[in-house]
Amino acid sequence: MTLRGLKDVVVARNAEITIADSMQQLKFVMNDRSQDVRATFFEVLQFWMTNMDIKGIRIFESNFILFLLNGIADENSEISTSCRLFLEEHGSRMRDALKQLGDDVEMTS
Repeated sequence: MTLRGLKDVVVARNAEITIADSMQQLKFVMNDRSQDVRATFFEVLQFWMTNMDIKGIRIFESNFILFLLNGIADENSEISTSCRLFLEEHGSRMRDALKQLGDDVEMTS
């Protein structure tokens, strides 16, 4: 299955197992020599983090955050900037989502 093929599959309800089974391969794709492959990886990752069910995000969020941090260090400035901005947006979005769910969210600024 290709990365673009996984894009829509993963956001389907209860498809989190697909990511669990693919996590090791995703780590290789994230570090691919091709900037185009890495750019596609981070584009798909951001799509998942924006469109997955909150339960799925919470299961894999620690891995996703590590992927984004790796992207911030990417030699390609477009990838780096995109990951940094997305991580900031994701933090705000998750804080709001958890508040709506009634989870206790510690505010750190």
